Amino acid sequence: MKSKKVVDVLASPFTYPIDLIRPIQRLWSGRPRYRDPAGLPSDTALRNLLETVFHASLLAEEGRQLTLHIIFARPDYFASSADSVVERTIPVRLRIPRSFSVSELLRLAPAVDPWTSGILVCEPAAVSSDAAEPLVIWGTLNLRSDWEQHLKGAQSGSFCPPQLLSVTSAAPGCITVGAGGEGLAVLEHGRMQLQHQKSVPLHRLLPAFRAALTHFDAAVAKCFDLCVLPGSEHVTHWSETSYLTVLRHLLSLARAHGHGACFLLTSAQEAAAAVNQGRLVIKYGTSGLSIAEALIFAVANQLATAAELGNGELASLHGRQPQFAHLIEASNVLSAAVRGRRWNDINECLWDAIRDCSRSIAQFSQVDGAVLLTDRLELLGFGCEIRIEKDKSQTLKRARDWNLRRSTQVPMDSFGMRHRSAFRFCNQFPGSVALTISQDGDMKLVTRRPRCLIYWDITPPGVFFE
Repeated sequence: MKSKKVVDVLASPFTYPIDLIRPIQRLWSGRPRYRDPAGLPSDTALRNLLETVFHASLLAEEGRQLTLHIIFARPDYFASSADSVVERTIPVRLRIPRSFSVSELLRLAPAVDPWTSGILVCEPAAVSSDAAEPLVIWGTLNLRSDWEQHLKGAQSGSFCPPQLLSVTSAAPGCITVGAGGEGLAVLEHGRMQLQHQKSVPLHRLLPAFRAALTHFDAAVAKCFDLCVLPGSEHVTHWSETSYLTVLRHLLSLARAHGHGACFLLTSAQEAAAAVNQGRLVIKYGTSGLSIAEALIFAVANQLATAAELGNGELASLHGRQPQFAHLIEASNVLSAAVRGRRWNDINECLWDAIRDCSRSIAQFSQVDGAVLLTDRLELLGFGCEIRIEKDKSQTLKRARDWNLRRSTQVPMDSFGMRHRSAFRFCNQFPGSVALTISQDGDMKLVTRRPRCLIYWDITPPGVFFE
């Protein structure tokens, strides 16, 4: 009985790095198609990896808080892998492996940009070292700038790093474990959360923009003088990757300001109805800033190129030259982007124009009030005030996963004015979506489903380096 009391006194309500081992192993083995079982170190080495990063995160080098990015991989992985993602990376090997210790991390971390590179570690035997410790540092891995640009939405197309175990930290006592650009588990303030329980990646929520994506695909088909685009086994809409890129870039830019923001995306008809009913006051109405035409041009150009390169799903587009005159005539943004450009430079010019527009829209979010956009990415105004009375009968739920299998009812009064206004707008106009950013950087997507108002916490663009 006495020993039980001692155990109760010593029991801790906190989670420690060692407590992450079993959840990581379970999540890793749950996706055997993507992750090599040999890609995880032994229990002893994994504990050493987690605890070393954790303790290093509590220290500073010359007064600077360090951001750490550690990748577990053996040298032969890069020599034998035929994965194109792996082939795009650049491993830099140390002639003599170094001890994987807190002191070495403090010395090396300032020389490795965590957004584009990581410190490589493995077991000593994998690099013919006779070191006694569980892990050694054998080099660095340059992921190139693609991953950072992808996360921040500044690059069209998609890119994820290799399916290698990574452990990162950007704040004292906080570590994130992930692989292939996907978070697995987070240890933060003595509490563990599996990443899918904490937030949802934005790409999982694309069904909320189904109407807009259907419109974009139809507009792209028109460029090829078709009614519909060919079907695909890999994507629901051909426009979704580019649309997602724009949203991610917009949110990343607005979040970087640190002021908080609210973007309302709705149809032009619902926006007009909200204004006419006095439920939305647009302080600064705008016209002439639309991303839609440039996005349609970019997607059509990408599909035409893919068809010429032999993409079987796009075989029906082979030999068809897309027509863009009607888009250029309708958009001052697009006409300015392509005027006088060589055709080989068009795609990058288009994305430069899209990024510039996103930057302007994100800047408008610094004015108090919401930014109003159509779901087709045309700016209608900013500094918008939502004038909708509270509906006491309305139920608000937080989705615990992307497909709404689990949700929790949440009191609306627990949120600030920015979020409550967004909730009321989406409740009143069911086809709308609100993207909110709080001052501390938390992001949410809000929309209305048939029986309730629902929101998701969105995984921020820098989930590994928060």
